[in-house]
Amino acid sequence: MKRNCLSIFCLVWLMFFPGQIWAQSCNIQQGVGNGEDSNTSTNSTGIWQPQPGTSWQWQLTGTLDTSLDVQMYDIDLFNTTQSQIAQLHNDGRIVICYFCAGSWEEWRPDASQFPPSILGNALEGWPDERWLDIRRLDVLGPILKARLDLAVQKGCDGVEPDNVDGYTNNTGFALTFQDQLNFNIWLANEAHARGLSVGLKNDLDQINELLPYYDWALNEQCFQYNECDSLLPFVNAGKAVFGVEYELATSQFCPKANAMNFDWLKKNYDLDAWRESCRDMVTSDCIPDIKANGSDGPVTITSGTRVPITITLDPGSYAWQNADWWIYVWTPSGYYSYVVAAGWKPGIIRTAAYPLTSLSDYNVFNARLPAGSYSFCFAVDGNADGLMDWTWGDYVQVYVQEAAP
Repeated sequence: MKRNCLSIFCLVWLMFFPGQIWAQSCNIQQGVGNGEDSNTSTNSTGIWQPQPGTSWQWQLTGTLDTSLDVQMYDIDLFNTTQSQIAQLHNDGRIVICYFCAGSWEEWRPDASQFPPSILGNALEGWPDERWLDIRRLDVLGPILKARLDLAVQKGCDGVEPDNVDGYTNNTGFALTFQDQLNFNIWLANEAHARGLSVGLKNDLDQINELLPYYDWALNEQCFQYNECDSLLPFVNAGKAVFGVEYELATSQFCPKANAMNFDWLKKNYDLDAWRESCRDMVTSDCIPDIKANGSDGPVTITSGTRVPITITLDPGSYAWQNADWWIYVWTPSGYYSYVVAAGWKPGIIRTAAYPLTSLSDYNVFNARLPAGSYSFCFAVDGNADGLMDWTWGDYVQVYVQEAAP
């Protein structure tokens, strides 16, 4: 029968690290459950402020598919009709309307209102779009206010203003951190003045400053670029973090997204109707297994008999998630850990920091043991922080008796 290593791990932690908070360190975290919570709400002003766990769809191209049973639709402000938004409302959906706030698109119906003096360099990979001089609110402000008014007229519940991180790009203007901050705060205030919810798109470096002004966040590819920790202040404030990956396999980011309480989708680059939701994934646990003499134990042998110890790992839905690996034994003479490339060493030492991957019957010990009781443990955790906070674990008990004279 398989057992959790919790009791042994906690005892070891207390003996070796008595100054640490054992209750936190010895907590075994369970995998994120399936399904989506009904976590959508409004703040005291009546503006929609979604909580983590809000289901959603993001579609900016193609024929709008209104059939998805999700709480929020993020759709194009100009290409979506008022009747389509009304239909979504009748279906009980929140409607967020997308538009570019920090860049100009030549195909938009109001494109001619942007004077050449505020048009900068083309966006990389988007030759029909140009950065805007966001400092010129005397000129740009009325155009964007009209877009926000259009969102209200069409019945949008909120807006997703795009390209609000121009100061980190080659815009053709000498935009500063403060210039961007001023613009983004102005934008949020204008949306709220109209009763519109507003999300912060990307702009990771200004999250701490902008968190009080924005109701939720939307990010692209933070898992691909290892930037997701920057978004945690939103979740910690009870505000939803929506996001997408385009290139990674769902197994490479969905377990992490769910563990961080993010609401992530796999989408095509053109943001058509196709989607895969991490919250919808049927997740399977990571299962470590350790055996003595091919048995789950307990195993009883006589001294002088070799005992092979093997480990197996089924990563389940957590394949390739970064993890700490721990393999060690509790012996009558102390604790010993198996360390990759070094073998068995005294004490409690991390075996390796390596992504979770399939492993079958890997031998970590095959030797004779003196009489006594031994607990061999194999555990992995998904934090990859070098701390002993095992998420999944297993152990096998070995009893060694004196050989008959």
